[in-house]
Amino acid sequence: MNYCFGNCVISIEGDENIYQVMPYYEGVELEKNVGYLKDGYVYIYRGDISRQKKFKNGLFTDKKGNIKFALTDIDKPKYSFENIKDDSIQSIIKQAEKIDPKLKRKIMREITNSSDIYLPELDPNDDFLKHLVKLILHEKKIDIKQFKHKFTKSHGITNIKAALETKTSPDGKKGSLTIGNLCRWMELLDMDIEVVFKDSEDSELPCGKLFKYSSENGYTTEWAEGYEYLKDEEGVDLSDDDDE
Repeated sequence: MNYCFGNCVISIEGDENIYQVMPYYEGVELEKNVGYLKDGYVYIYRGDISRQKKFKNGLFTDKKGNIKFALTDIDKPKYSFENIKDDSIQSIIKQAEKIDPKLKRKIMREITNSSDIYLPELDPNDDFLKHLVKLILHEKKIDIKQFKHKFTKSHGITNIKAALETKTSPDGKKGSLTIGNLCRWMELLDMDIEVVFKDSEDSELPCGKLFKYSSENGYTTEWAEGYEYLKDEEGVDLSDDDDE
């Protein structure tokens, strides 16, 4: 099996085979026994439409090149994108972007609309905080409705989703993620925060210290490596206690 699309595979209940999965788009060269993700479901390409008598579910073509997608209502859950294994959803999205950025956005909308898993669209104008939160959501693939109990107000989830979905202006003046909303997302996603400020490599006014904040330990300040001369200037004894 060709795994050129990463570890994107699906196993179907009652079927001993494991199928490679890739995004469907118009003009794709179909391969037999490969799954194609469309509208939130995986369709296995079975070949000629005459084979639909044997396989009720799948992707079929006729002699004229017409394409037919078929899934019975009772079997739909088996072919849902939620059954794609491991990190393959993210891999499909990355490969779709290489083909066409519009295809990537379409697939993400389909996944989000067809389930409760929340995959906000990445935007090149996003500030780095908003971008990081979205990356975490893409990796964790959470059902956001399961976290309603963490909010005291019914519109709490709507508000923090809006904080990510509001378009960020190119100048960053509108739509940037606030610290308050960042903290709410990190609490929801069970993530700790750690922030470090330090001198840039070409700083003309180095202080030689690391200024840290973590949600676990609060605020701390410590010396950075390579700034011993600044310690001397502050009157810190750098001599080894054993050298007497």
